[in-house]
Amino acid sequence: MSTSTQLIGCLQRYGPSSRTDLSRQLNLSKPTMSVTIDTLLKRGVLEEIGPGRASGGRPPTLLRLNARYRLILGVELDVRTLQMALGDLSGEALGYLELEYDQEAPEVALRAAARTLLTEHASTSKVQGVVLGLPGVVEDGWLHYAPNMPHLERPGALKRLRSAFGAAVQIDNDVNLAAVG
Repeated sequence: MSTSTQLIGCLQRYGPSSRTDLSRQLNLSKPTMSVTIDTLLKRGVLEEIGPGRASGGRPPTLLRLNARYRLILGVELDVRTLQMALGDLSGEALGYLELEYDQEAPEVALRAAARTLLTEHASTSKVQGVVLGLPGVVEDGWLHYAPNMPHLERPGALKRLRSAFGAAVQIDNDVNLAAVG
């Protein structure tokens, strides 16, 4: 596991920490930790949030994960309606929209909805992933048992939906996704 991965995992588990605390928790040298942190700060993965508590001497600068470094889109597509939510990596909802779409070209509506949400929220962050819920059984790249959505049971339909996004897309049954939360 890379030093960056270990450091990100540590911040996810324990929250904001100083360089010294991270170095101690990961049992890594301060120079190794500083190089890794500086790289992640430059990439925008981490952010400095201000001084922590001093235990004598100068207070340490606390670091945390930048929740807006990447964004997540959650989408539910039903017979007539597309619902889409934009969230950050901490799970905070940044925006939501609902619209009716043309059943013969849902990928056009998906692209437009994503563009609208990202524009409304002035996001320069990249979408890390998309989770798309459909009313039917999703299996081996096909949608089955969705009698009200025959347009999505056709060959290549789910592939066209995936192509609407420039990110990884997970497609599953909408009820399964709701159960996960």
